[in-house]
Amino acid sequence: MNKTVLFFHQSAELYGSDKMLLHFVLYLKNEQSEFNPIVVLPKEGPLLKILKKNKVKTIVSPVLKLSRKMFSAKIIFSLPYRLFKSLCTLKRELKSESIDIVYSSTLAVTMGLVYSVLYQVKHLWHVHELIIKPRTVKYTYTYLLSRFSNHVVFNSYASRNNFFIKTNNSSKKATVIWNGLERQAIKTKPETLKKLRKSLNIKQTSIVIGLVGRISRWKGHQLLLEAFEGLHIKGYDIALLFLGSPPPNQEYFLESLMDEIKKRNLSHKCSIVGFDSNI
Repeated sequence: MNKTVLFFHQSAELYGSDKMLLHFVLYLKNEQSEFNPIVVLPKEGPLLKILKKNKVKTIVSPVLKLSRKMFSAKIIFSLPYRLFKSLCTLKRELKSESIDIVYSSTLAVTMGLVYSVLYQVKHLWHVHELIIKPRTVKYTYTYLLSRFSNHVVFNSYASRNNFFIKTNNSSKKATVIWNGLERQAIKTKPETLKKLRKSLNIKQTSIVIGLVGRISRWKGHQLLLEAFEGLHIKGYDIALLFLGSPPPNQEYFLESLMDEIKKRNLSHKCSIVGFDSNI
């Protein structure tokens, strides 16, 4: 008998955690799998389209995504309504389903916690993040992970140790599973690479250093830029490529990175390309 897994995810895009969720869900969707995945996303997007194309049942509903904006007075007062709306949507969409496991993808999603408590369903939390500051937020999440999950999967020992120390009893319910991808190696034709370099004003002889991911506070763009500048000063024939876009309403991260590139006089050596599904 198949087990139904209800996934809650924070976005419908195709960045790192989105792709990990996609590969995992499609694996479970395999005819030989004993699991039936259902995915709840907060909005329409490319991830939703791919899931639908692969005949995975999807639900668009608020997932109570935690962010700094959530602590504004307007959001706090609207929280009960959003929670009620989400529960009504889920009840309507899942009336013919019997949920066996709730899977919360990333710490930002809290609707999985709420659903698992209300309906007394086993809860698996998949953590991709580190939280250093503020310490109150870190300890709050440590409590939530310990108290409201049957098991926690961390994507690294660093993320696990950030919340669960080895001597903590909660560490017994933690497992580290590194992210991985199953894919065929696609060899890019030399002429295609030459055209790409030319379009980005990168010399054909330069070694390209790249960072693929969201332009945000935690990805290390400023750190890489600083390291790159040091190598450039030493005379290395190198170029720097940032591939990705900032989160919605956080375009200031991109503006700050562009300003820093200009400040260091590296505009001729650095390129920024927005999100592209064909990395």
